[in-house]
Amino acid sequence: ELHIHCKVAYQMNETDVTGCSFNEVTSSSVEESLTSSFHQLFNDKMPFSDVQIQVRNGTIFPAHKIVISARSSVLRAMFQSEGFAENKTNVVKIEDFEPLVVTEMLRFFYTDRVEKMKELAKDLLVSADKYMVDSLKSLCESYLAQTITIQNCCELLALADSHSAGRLKEVAMGFL
Repeated sequence: ELHIHCKVAYQMNETDVTGCSFNEVTSSSVEESLTSSFHQLFNDKMPFSDVQIQVRNGTIFPAHKIVISARSSVLRAMFQSEGFAENKTNVVKIEDFEPLVVTEMLRFFYTDRVEKMKELAKDLLVSADKYMVDSLKSLCESYLAQTITIQNCCELLALADSHSAGRLKEVAMGFL
Protein backbone atom coordinates (compact mmCIF):
# COMPACT_ATOMS: atom_id res chain seq x y z
CA GLU A 1 0.00 0.00 0.00
CA LEU A 2 1.39 3.34 -1.04
CA HIS A 3 0.14 6.71 0.20
CA ILE A 4 1.33 9.87 -1.48
CA HIS A 5 0.60 13.23 0.08
CA CYS A 6 1.34 16.37 -1.85
CA LYS A 7 0.40 20.00 -1.81
CA VAL A 8 -0.30 21.79 -5.08
CA ALA A 9 -0.65 25.53 -5.40
CA TYR A 10 -1.49 27.40 -8.55
CA GLN A 11 -2.65 30.79 -9.68
CA MET A 12 -4.93 31.22 -12.65
CA ASN A 13 -5.79 34.46 -14.36
CA GLU A 14 -8.67 34.36 -16.78
CA THR A 15 -7.78 36.10 -20.03
CA ASP A 16 -9.58 36.21 -23.34
CA VAL A 17 -8.07 34.17 -26.13
CA THR A 18 -9.64 34.87 -29.54
CA GLY A 19 -13.07 35.52 -28.07
CA CYS A 20 -13.10 32.52 -25.70
CA SER A 21 -12.23 32.45 -22.06
CA PHE A 22 -9.07 30.64 -20.98
CA ASN A 23 -11.17 28.04 -19.17
CA GLU A 24 -13.16 27.20 -22.31
CA VAL A 25 -10.04 26.72 -24.42
CA THR A 26 -8.37 24.59 -21.76
CA SER A 27 -11.48 22.50 -21.18
CA SER A 28 -11.94 21.90 -24.91
CA SER A 29 -8.34 20.84 -25.48
CA VAL A 30 -8.37 18.54 -22.43
CA GLU A 31 -11.61 16.92 -23.58
CA GLU A 32 -10.17 16.39 -27.07
CA SER A 33 -7.00 14.91 -25.62
CA LEU A 34 -8.93 12.59 -23.31
CA THR A 35 -11.18 11.41 -26.13
CA SER A 36 -8.17 10.80 -28.34
CA SER A 37 -6.36 8.87 -25.60
CA PHE A 38 -9.33 6.59 -24.91
CA HIS A 39 -9.87 6.07 -28.64
CA GLN A 40 -6.21 5.03 -28.93
CA LEU A 41 -6.59 2.72 -25.93
CA PHE A 42 -9.54 1.00 -27.64
CA ASN A 43 -7.66 0.69 -30.95
CA ASP A 44 -4.52 -0.71 -29.30
CA LYS A 45 -6.36 -3.84 -28.17
CA MET A 46 -6.71 -2.71 -24.55
CA PRO A 47 -3.26 -2.70 -23.00
CA PHE A 48 -3.27 -3.01 -19.19
CA SER A 49 -6.78 -4.47 -19.20
CA ASP A 50 -7.95 -5.95 -15.92
CA VAL A 51 -11.23 -7.59 -16.89
CA GLN A 52 -12.42 -9.94 -19.64
CA ILE A 53 -15.78 -9.95 -21.36
CA GLN A 54 -16.72 -13.40 -22.63
CA VAL A 55 -19.32 -13.70 -25.37
CA ARG A 56 -21.37 -16.78 -26.16
CA ASN A 57 -19.22 -18.13 -29.01
CA GLY A 58 -16.05 -18.04 -26.90
CA THR A 59 -14.86 -14.63 -28.03
CA ILE A 60 -13.04 -12.78 -25.26
CA PHE A 61 -12.72 -9.00 -25.13
CA PRO A 62 -10.20 -7.41 -22.77
CA ALA A 63 -11.41 -4.24 -21.07
CA HIS A 64 -10.73 -1.91 -18.18
CA LYS A 65 -12.94 -2.26 -15.14
CA ILE A 66 -12.76 1.46 -14.39
CA VAL A 67 -13.96 2.43 -17.89
CA ILE A 68 -16.82 -0.03 -18.21
CA SER A 69 -17.90 0.67 -14.62
CA ALA A 70 -18.01 4.38 -15.35
CA ARG A 71 -20.22 3.84 -18.38
CA SER A 72 -22.61 1.17 -17.05
CA SER A 73 -24.21 1.23 -13.63
CA VAL A 74 -25.07 -2.47 -13.99
CA LEU A 75 -21.43 -3.43 -14.58
CA ARG A 76 -20.36 -1.11 -11.76
CA ALA A 77 -22.75 -2.88 -9.38
CA MET A 78 -21.35 -6.27 -10.43
CA PHE A 79 -17.81 -5.17 -9.55
CA GLN A 80 -18.81 -3.52 -6.28
CA SER A 81 -20.87 -6.34 -4.82
CA GLU A 82 -19.30 -9.30 -3.03
CA GLY A 83 -22.19 -11.48 -4.18
CA PHE A 84 -21.34 -11.30 -7.88
CA ALA A 85 -18.85 -13.70 -9.44
CA GLU A 86 -17.63 -10.89 -11.71
CA ASN A 87 -16.19 -9.14 -8.67
CA LYS A 88 -14.05 -12.17 -7.81
CA THR A 89 -13.13 -13.47 -11.25
CA ASN A 90 -12.93 -10.21 -13.26
CA VAL A 91 -14.82 -12.00 -16.02
CA VAL A 92 -18.15 -10.75 -17.36
CA LYS A 93 -20.16 -13.26 -19.36
CA ILE A 94 -22.43 -11.72 -21.97
CA GLU A 95 -24.19 -14.61 -23.64
CA ASP A 96 -27.24 -12.87 -25.08
CA PHE A 97 -25.49 -10.61 -27.61
CA GLU A 98 -23.35 -11.31 -30.64
CA PRO A 99 -19.65 -10.38 -30.53
CA LEU A 100 -20.21 -7.52 -32.98
CA VAL A 101 -22.79 -5.93 -30.64
CA VAL A 102 -20.39 -6.24 -27.69
CA THR A 103 -17.59 -4.76 -29.79
CA GLU A 104 -19.71 -1.73 -30.64
CA MET A 105 -20.87 -1.36 -27.05
CA LEU A 106 -17.24 -1.38 -25.91
CA ARG A 107 -16.32 1.07 -28.66
CA PHE A 108 -19.01 3.38 -27.32
CA PHE A 109 -17.71 2.97 -23.76
CA TYR A 110 -14.26 4.13 -24.84
CA THR A 111 -14.98 6.58 -27.66
CA ASP A 112 -18.63 7.71 -27.49
CA ARG A 113 -18.95 6.48 -31.07
CA VAL A 114 -20.69 3.61 -32.85
CA GLU A 115 -19.41 2.58 -36.27
CA LYS A 116 -22.09 0.05 -37.19
CA MET A 117 -25.24 1.87 -36.06
CA LYS A 118 -27.17 1.06 -39.24
CA GLU A 119 -26.72 -2.68 -38.78
CA LEU A 120 -26.87 -2.88 -34.98
CA ALA A 121 -29.09 -0.06 -33.68
CA LYS A 122 -31.83 -2.38 -32.40
CA ASP A 123 -29.43 -4.79 -30.71
CA LEU A 124 -27.44 -1.90 -29.24
CA LEU A 125 -30.61 -0.38 -27.84
CA VAL A 126 -31.40 -3.70 -26.13
CA SER A 127 -27.86 -4.01 -24.75
CA ALA A 128 -27.87 -0.37 -23.61
CA ASP A 129 -31.14 -0.96 -21.79
CA LYS A 130 -29.88 -4.15 -20.14
CA TYR A 131 -26.62 -2.58 -18.94
CA MET A 132 -28.17 0.85 -18.23
CA VAL A 133 -26.04 2.87 -20.63
CA ASP A 134 -28.43 5.78 -21.04
CA SER A 135 -26.30 7.77 -23.49
CA LEU A 136 -26.01 4.80 -25.88
CA LYS A 137 -29.70 4.04 -25.51
CA SER A 138 -30.56 7.64 -26.35
CA LEU A 139 -28.27 7.56 -29.39
CA CYS A 140 -29.93 4.37 -30.65
CA GLU A 141 -33.41 5.78 -30.04
CA SER A 142 -32.57 8.89 -32.05
CA TYR A 143 -31.16 6.87 -34.93
CA LEU A 144 -34.12 4.46 -35.02
CA ALA A 145 -36.61 7.33 -34.84
CA GLN A 146 -35.00 8.81 -37.97
CA THR A 147 -35.27 5.51 -39.84
CA ILE A 148 -38.91 4.72 -39.11
CA THR A 149 -40.94 3.48 -42.07
CA ILE A 150 -44.29 1.83 -42.70
CA GLN A 151 -42.48 -1.53 -42.82
CA ASN A 152 -40.68 -1.22 -39.48
CA CYS A 153 -43.02 0.99 -37.45
CA CYS A 154 -44.74 -1.80 -35.50
CA GLU A 155 -41.46 -3.59 -34.83
CA LEU A 156 -39.89 -0.38 -33.51
CA LEU A 157 -42.96 0.35 -31.41
CA ALA A 158 -42.74 -3.11 -29.81
CA LEU A 159 -38.99 -2.67 -29.27
CA ALA A 160 -39.49 0.75 -27.70
CA ASP A 161 -42.25 -0.51 -25.45
CA SER A 162 -40.33 -3.56 -24.21
CA HIS A 163 -37.16 -1.55 -23.49
CA SER A 164 -38.63 1.65 -22.03
CA ALA A 165 -37.47 3.76 -24.97
CA GLY A 166 -39.94 6.59 -24.45
CA ARG A 167 -38.82 8.91 -27.24
CA LEU A 168 -38.80 6.13 -29.83
CA LYS A 169 -42.21 4.94 -28.65
CA GLU A 170 -43.59 8.45 -28.98
CA VAL A 171 -42.24 8.80 -32.52
CA ALA A 172 -43.56 5.35 -33.52
CA MET A 173 -47.00 6.09 -32.06
CA GLY A 174 -47.10 9.40 -33.92
CA PHE A 175 -46.03 7.70 -37.14
CA LEU A 176 -48.63 4.96 -36.68
